[in-house]
Amino acid sequence: MNLSPAPGLLILLILGGIVIVGAVAGAAWYIRRSREDEPAPSLKGPLSWTPGPGSATPQPGIADISSRYQELVTAGDPASAARLLLHALIDRLFSPEKTMNPYSLTPRELAAHAAGEPYEAPLNSFTRGYEQIRYQGLAVGESDSLFAAWNDVLTLAGSRSP
Repeated sequence: MNLSPAPGLLILLILGGIVIVGAVAGAAWYIRRSREDEPAPSLKGPLSWTPGPGSATPQPGIADISSRYQELVTAGDPASAARLLLHALIDRLFSPEKTMNPYSLTPRELAAHAAGEPYEAPLNSFTRGYEQIRYQGLAVGESDSLFAAWNDVLTLAGSRSP
């Protein structure tokens, strides 16, 4: 019984190995060459977000926000109402100098940024209510815990602006 491989099979294996090594080397060369053309982004500047020119609008008052919230709830759009309250909290609590574009963060991430603040507990309650309305599709009930938590956050924060 002859167990040695046929001479043609050995040559095919060697040629296949050469092709694979050549392909890997070519891919590595291509990636390295293409990376040299792209300048690396600089991270030396401040990691903060500032709104562009002309995008600053005056903040609506708390009474305006609460009446708009009630209009949205009455119209059957609790998700937009919850988003309105979230954006009002972001406008009042999260400074662009402290948080990199606070509008890009989830409510949980915003609550994590508020750890240790006096309004941490009501903000966590607001976040739970927001998630139930926006992500689970729950309707706003008779006892509006989302609006109550929003009010508590603003009260404990002193309705300050960043």
